[in-house]
Amino acid sequence: MDTPNNTDPNQGGSQPVQQGDAKEELAETGAAETSFLIIGAATMIAGGIGFRMLPRLVGGGRTAV
Repeated sequence: MDTPNNTDPNQGGSQPVQQGDAKEELAETGAAETSFLIIGAATMIAGGIGFRMLPRLVGGGRTAV
């Protein structure tokens, strides 16, 4: 009875694979998403500053007694 020997290093699994043709289209760099991230971060920082400063500006600097 012949049993296959899977330890032979010259089997078909070590054959090189042919790559496809080169494409002219470049990959997307994600620059648009970065600009949205920066705009969103600036909006959050401005909102945080406004949240802290606006009550002081509306109150006129008065302190509660």
